[in-house]
Amino acid sequence: MQVSKEIVANYYLNTIFRYFSTYFSQILFSYIQRLHWGESALKIVIHRIRNFILFIAIWKILLLPASASAQEMLLQSKWTHPFQAAGYYAAIEKGTPKTTIADEVVQSLPSVDNSLIRPLIAIIGILTLCLILFIIFNIKLRNIVRKRTFRLEKKFSELKEKKKIIRRLAYYDILTNLPNRLYIQNMLSAKAVASQKGENEFAVVFIDLDDFKRINDAMGHAVGDDFLKMVTQRILSCLRNNDIIARIGGDEFILLLPNLDKEETTLAIEKVINAIKEPWPYRESLYYLSASAGITFSPQNGQLFDDLIKTAAMALYEAKRQGKNRFDFFTETMQVRSIDRLQLEMDLHQAIYEHSGLVLHYQPQISYDGTIIGVEALVRWNHPTKGLLFPDAFIPLAEETGLIIPLGDWVILTACRQNMQWQKSGYPPVRISVNLSVKQFQNPHLLQNIQSILQKTDLPPHLLELEITETVAIRNAELTLSLLNSLRSIGVRLALDDFGVGYSSFMYLKSFPIDILKIDKSFIRDITLNQESQAIIQAILQVAKSLRFKVVAEGVETSEQLASLKKLDCPIMQGYLFSRPIPADKMDTFLKNENQWT
Repeated sequence: MQVSKEIVANYYLNTIFRYFSTYFSQILFSYIQRLHWGESALKIVIHRIRNFILFIAIWKILLLPASASAQEMLLQSKWTHPFQAAGYYAAIEKGTPKTTIADEVVQSLPSVDNSLIRPLIAIIGILTLCLILFIIFNIKLRNIVRKRTFRLEKKFSELKEKKKIIRRLAYYDILTNLPNRLYIQNMLSAKAVASQKGENEFAVVFIDLDDFKRINDAMGHAVGDDFLKMVTQRILSCLRNNDIIARIGGDEFILLLPNLDKEETTLAIEKVINAIKEPWPYRESLYYLSASAGITFSPQNGQLFDDLIKTAAMALYEAKRQGKNRFDFFTETMQVRSIDRLQLEMDLHQAIYEHSGLVLHYQPQISYDGTIIGVEALVRWNHPTKGLLFPDAFIPLAEETGLIIPLGDWVILTACRQNMQWQKSGYPPVRISVNLSVKQFQNPHLLQNIQSILQKTDLPPHLLELEITETVAIRNAELTLSLLNSLRSIGVRLALDDFGVGYSSFMYLKSFPIDILKIDKSFIRDITLNQESQAIIQAILQVAKSLRFKVVAEGVETSEQLASLKKLDCPIMQGYLFSRPIPADKMDTFLKNENQWT
């Protein structure tokens, strides 16, 4: 059987590198050297290894790097290298079994008593195997630990970065990069403690942009965000290095101004208000904004965050109530007024949902010939402690709180029922007029509510007249046109109230399906005092006639005003001259004597 040298070499190398490595052998040989074995001991070890392949491995890996004395011993054993052994290749080529070749090689070494060598060889083999396994395990363990450590370090870095992001999101506003409500809450609490100890005093300023919603509604929230960023920069330009600004939501900002008295705070806030009032160049156009502010001081007006924000908000509300684009300082009177307002809101809520205390009064509308052709329904509130309240005392509150929606529905329902009651009592049908507020008109369920009320009361739609102001109509012309057409399609009459004091655009009169124009009472009041009011009224009457609108003159209080309106051929009039708004039972008298103003 012929075996090539390449096969023998491959077998030899594969076996060697499978069980050992140079590193392991060096460690083992160094260990043997440290035992101070003699040459005879090495010969005995080699003599007792019967496997030729293992002998070659020990020869190649353990003994070749050995000391000079060991190498001399091996040379004296008539071998320089296994592959150079006399007769080795010849024996392989003749097909001599490997065990026979191993025996011949081992026999060439001096024989030694094996009484101690056999256990030693076994121990060396076991220790060698254990050492190999231990080093392999150690290397693998180190690799695993290194990989795990790297992963943990990476995750730790990621968690640390995420923690920074979370903290940033928790304490700062994303849009403006300003501190947010939580940040300012912590800051206010810390400053309140310091001011309580007498270390310093500071002003808290609550700033709100006036009517900023119109920017978002007209131009979109993206443009609104751009304006908020620009407002932020402009406010920052007015502040000192130690002043703090935060955005607490929407178009609301909080300023903390340390170490300023009232006069210095006034100058600082005037600077901010005036800066916001300056024109805003944006996309090749100029825009105008304004802001209102409420100011409170710590510790005089509070020490806790909620107290300071509450008092500053009261001052802000007062500033807006007095006309906006201004600021005001908190006073104790504001707190009393705020408490009263809250109580009034609770009472109004109860009155609406329990149907207690709310009543309708009616004011007749008189035609040119003195006939009652309609009535206007006006709400009143019999408050349990304040007595009879007129709309000015609670309608703005209802608008702010959203109670105007259920209140308005109640007014329309009650007015329609009363109209049907008059007809059932035998009185001639009259048109009943009801005002719609801004929020009522913007209510997406308005049309459905009107249809439901007409079905409940069986009132003919043409006997219901809904009034809107010019401001409401022009605010969103497309929405107004769509809704007015829908209301007109169910037969409801439509009136434009307070005409002449708003936009007074005759272009919209051609587009909107209006039935009636109501001239504002300010023109009627001056009709006998100046020619301008007469000219305006005459122009309105002429336009209405050409467009086939009816006209109602509001606020007629004197016979002179009545005479002037008759000269101008005004078809319908309404005012104290004829009657103040009166309860439904007293209105019966007017309906019985409908021609008493002829």
